[in-house]
Amino acid sequence: MITAQGRTDPNQNAGISLQNCTIVAAPDFNKTERQNFTTFLGRPWRNYSRTIVMKSYLEDMINPQEWSKWDDYRTVETVEYIEYLNFGPGSDTRHRVKWGGYKKNCSEEIARQFTVGLFLPGAGH
Repeated sequence: MITAQGRTDPNQNAGISLQNCTIVAAPDFNKTERQNFTTFLGRPWRNYSRTIVMKSYLEDMINPQEWSKWDDYRTVETVEYIEYLNFGPGSDTRHRVKWGGYKKNCSEEIARQFTVGLFLPGAGH
């Protein structure tokens, strides 16, 4: 699991934004060993979890569904998981989860809201 965000209120200006990242396995974690593990980009930690991954390289170690459920299965409709212009062998969105709160290939306008200058309080002001 790479992320587990814990926003508790839909009005909170909080979340995880991964932008221009390289998400790969550690060099000493070989392909044979990787087959014994499932790696997800994230899972909800609270009801209104919010995570965006944009313009990032995703290695093939990422599970094609990409996101994992939390124990409270109702959260899949209230979370906000977004992808934008990711690339690499793990970026294929055809097999992603079908949750109401998941958005694949969002618009540039939506992605811009989660950049450092706009998403982090005080950044760029």
